[in-house]
Amino acid sequence: MGHHGVVIDRDPAIAAVSAQLSSVRLAEQTLPDLLQRIAEAARDVVPGAVEASVLVVGAGGETVLGRTGTVSEQLSEDQVGSIHPRRIESARIELVTEVADMQAETRWPPFAAKAVELGMLSWLALPVPGPLRGARATLDVYSSRPSGLGSAGRAAAEALVREVSVPLANMHALHECQRAQVALRVAMARETLLARAHGVLVGRFGLSVEQAREAVATRASATRTPVDDLATLLVADAERGDFSDADRYRPSAG
Repeated sequence: MGHHGVVIDRDPAIAAVSAQLSSVRLAEQTLPDLLQRIAEAARDVVPGAVEASVLVVGAGGETVLGRTGTVSEQLSEDQVGSIHPRRIESARIELVTEVADMQAETRWPPFAAKAVELGMLSWLALPVPGPLRGARATLDVYSSRPSGLGSAGRAAAEALVREVSVPLANMHALHECQRAQVALRVAMARETLLARAHGVLVGRFGLSVEQAREAVATRASATRTPVDDLATLLVADAERGDFSDADRYRPSAG
């Protein structure tokens, strides 16, 4: 129901997409899975569309892409890089971008040439609204004909991004929590490894923990070897009762 009692019609196909996406539990899919489903839905419900992709760019620049085929992948922002319009027009990334005829496009010639080479002659890009914790998401839809998307295609694409914004925001929040958990586990495993390596030197030479830490850091710098690699070798050798590597850290007399 809209303002003043006006009923806002929903496209049945897009409403069905929304219902299908909302019916899948977050724990039963991943962010790439959801982006793939959204891209496929865009290809199927946007009039004139032959390829589509959805790209999420995180606050740190990391990307997750869902696409319908190799063409939409090759034209995605993370593939074409600096020639992509969103990289060039960074201050305007939240705006809808539409190119009716790539063969006549003059604002972004390299990108247009790439699209024409791949058989995509018109393009529509829309930001997906919603709270994405510093990230941004964009739906890209392509047609193989000039003006192949038109007003009907744009209307359908705009309706679709509205419908998928909540499922996408929820899935992205879960994705970020999972990434944070993985990063925490990796950090904890590293701290455990380093503590065990330092413990080998403390037990063998009576060093303090700080002295052991400095000894490993000094050797890492001198041999241009990552600290984690030296720590792994120290622990592995000690577990076998082999202290030949540890003896290289023996403090000098006096």
